[in-house]
Amino acid sequence: MKKIITAIGDKTINEELRKDKEIQVLFTDIQYKEGIIECMEQRKNIDYILLSEKIVPKEEIKNIVIKIKEKNKKSRIIYFFNNKENINKIKKNKIDKIFFFDINTKEILNYIKEKSIEKKEEKNFEEKRKKVSIKKGKIISICGIPGVGKSYITTEISKNIANKNKKVMIVDFDFINNSIHTLIGKSKYSKQLKNKIKQKEKIEIKDFIIKYNKNLKVLSGIEILIEEGLTEKIIKELKNMKEKYNYIFIDILSENIFNCIPRILENSDKIYFIIEPTLVQIEKAKRILKKYNEDFKIDNKKISIIINKYNKNSINIEILKNIFIDYKILGKIKLNDLQNIKKISFLEAQSVKKTRNIRLNKILKIKNTIINMIIRKEIKNKRGKKSELRKNN
Repeated sequence: MKKIITAIGDKTINEELRKDKEIQVLFTDIQYKEGIIECMEQRKNIDYILLSEKIVPKEEIKNIVIKIKEKNKKSRIIYFFNNKENINKIKKNKIDKIFFFDINTKEILNYIKEKSIEKKEEKNFEEKRKKVSIKKGKIISICGIPGVGKSYITTEISKNIANKNKKVMIVDFDFINNSIHTLIGKSKYSKQLKNKIKQKEKIEIKDFIIKYNKNLKVLSGIEILIEEGLTEKIIKELKNMKEKYNYIFIDILSENIFNCIPRILENSDKIYFIIEPTLVQIEKAKRILKKYNEDFKIDNKKISIIINKYNKNSINIEILKNIFIDYKILGKIKLNDLQNIKKISFLEAQSVKKTRNIRLNKILKIKNTIINMIIRKEIKNKRGKKSELRKNN
């Protein structure tokens, strides 16, 4: 229902407007210009203010409009005016509609109601536009050996993307070392959830959601739901999240403890596998990736490698590319860059497009260099031995 006040010097129009069920006229017709502001101080959220030249002369309309807008910017102003020649001057004063005194009440009502319909249509259009503009989100699982840094990387990537006005959800599926809530400085369970658990009330997935800011949320502590056999419900919820969020990052266990990991990976659009460039970690990573491929039937094209904690003592990047030749290498994070991970945008990182032959040629060059160095040393040693024999003879 639209709220209206009138200051037009015509009680008849005020009384006729009162008869309409869709309109609420708040006061009797105001007879002096100061009364308009006084009424606005008493009642807020006034939708329409009807003024006339009789109460507010055209010379004073500008000042009255300024005072009205100071009280409520959203109030629409209708002005009743006699002189059609000066209409353009009046329009400059931020007046929404001008009527002349030969107007009837029906036309005023039609204008107000049409504007209400227009506003509703604009609101509906805006809601539809928002729905269309949010493309279906992507589920990205981030995996790796415990301690490789996947939780930290997950958190920092998510924060970085959320800062670009994207809707992001982090799902903490690492039940052994779940630390996302700590990394964002929040408690794992809210007070409401703790009370529900204590009183053994029914728990919903939404109860586990932690808000970090307007664009970033975290789903943490859901091992309780897994233990209660609600894996399928969580999978369904992940699919629903794609309608609400641009990105859903899942910090996931590498081991299939609750037999739910294959289902999570299967429903992921991408999988980022974090590795450390050491022999022990590489061997472990190879075993897990083999399991993903052979047991879980995950396509290698879905998996991308991120090399973490890279330093001068790490295995050569070209050798790593050769070891993981069946996977995309998204990039490497140097050991001293861990605190500045925001500079790295994995989602926009270009995958390595070099062919197998080019990689192998580079590896062969490295091997040949090493072999040549060994041969040269052996030749030097033989020459040294021969010279010693000659001296002894």
